Amino acid sequence: GTWAAGWTLGDAYRDEISWPICGEIDILEHVGYEMGHVHGTVHTKAYYWAVWEQRKGRILLDDVSEAFHDYVVEWSPERIDMYVDDSLYFTYVNEGTGWEAWPFDHPFHLIINIAVGGMWGRAGGGIDDSIFPQRLLVDYVRVYESR
Repeated sequence: GTWAAGWTLGDAYRDEISWPICGEIDILEHVGYEMGHVHGTVHTKAYYWAVWEQRKGRILLDDVSEAFHDYVVEWSPERIDMYVDDSLYFTYVNEGTGWEAWPFDHPFHLIINIAVGGMWGRAGGGIDDSIFPQRLLVDYVRVYESR
């Protein structure tokens, strides 16, 4: 039932813009029932799960819950690349078709959390209370701006 994530969310309250129009970049998502699977996803008005047009990647890590890893997003006006420990596993390219597919040109908020349940967290079955308490350990977060 756990669902750890590091993600960005577009400034949804700007001009009353809501999700997914504001954009979301999931730098990492790890759902407890899929041990070893790490997902990276973008959500936009054009591409998200409810319209069956998801844009995502996945990488397998044998020690995802036992070791620290570097989760990296390189984000430019042309593309978004996602890496784990220097391994590129997902690229999303700006198609140049407008804001519906590329809302990634305005302020975003960085969020790190561990959720319990939810549609994806519960997809593997019920929540096993014997796993609690849980911890999400973060060694560091760095943000760089290209000049």
